[in-house]
Amino acid sequence: MKDLLISLAILLPVYITLFVIMVILLKRINKDFNTIENKDDNPYIEDAGKRGEYYVNKMLEDIAYYNGGYLYKNVHLEDFMGHKAEIDHIYICHSGVYIIETKYWQGTVTGYEGDDYWTQYYGKIIKKNHSPIQQNSYHVYFFRKTFPVIEEVKSMVIMASNNISNIRCKGVYDIESADAYLFNEKRTISDSKVEYYNRLVKKAASVYYLEKKSNDNNKDYELIGSY
Repeated sequence: MKDLLISLAILLPVYITLFVIMVILLKRINKDFNTIENKDDNPYIEDAGKRGEYYVNKMLEDIAYYNGGYLYKNVHLEDFMGHKAEIDHIYICHSGVYIIETKYWQGTVTGYEGDDYWTQYYGKIIKKNHSPIQQNSYHVYFFRKTFPVIEEVKSMVIMASNNISNIRCKGVYDIESADAYLFNEKRTISDSKVEYYNRLVKKAASVYYLEKKSNDNNKDYELIGSY
C-alpha cells in the first residue's frame, strides 16, 4: 500500500502535466480547424461589411452576365450643395435601375417597415442599427434628384448573411431571393434607354471622381463591367 501511494505521488504530477499539454494541443488544433473552415477566397474576409459586398457583388456579376446591363459598385454622388450619397451597387438593366444597399449583420436581425432602427442579436450582444430601408430610401431620393429623367428606379436591401426570416419589410432580400428576383424581373426598358441611363450615371460618377483632391488615390466608383 505504501509503495502504491509513493508511485501515485510520483506519477500524478506527470499525468497532470500530460493532461495540460493535451488540452493546449486540442485548443490549437480546434483553432486551426476553425481558421481553415472560415477561410474564403475573398480579399475582404476580415471586414464584415466588405465581405457582404463581396458576396453580393459576385451574385450581381452573374446576374449582369446573363441579363445584360451595367453594374457599378461603391458609387459616390454629390450635389451642388455638397450633399453626398454613397451607394453600394447600382445595376442598370432592362428591368430597371436598382439602387442596392448591402448589410452583413450576423446573428438574428429583427426589423419592421416603419422602424428607425433594427435590432441585431449576436451571442450576448444586442445592437441597434439604423434601418437600411430608410438608409437606402435616402439613396434612392438622392439618385432621383441627381437623375430626374430616370424613372424606373428601384430599391433593394440585401442581407448578405441570409438572415431575413425575422425582417418584416418589402424590398429586403437574402442573396438567393435577390438573385431570383433580378433574374425573373420583366424587361420593360429598351436598349437605347439602358445605354442612355448608363451614360448619365457614368458621367456623374466620373466627374465626382475627377473633382476629388489630387492626393486622394481612392477610386470612388468602379464600373464592374457591361454585359
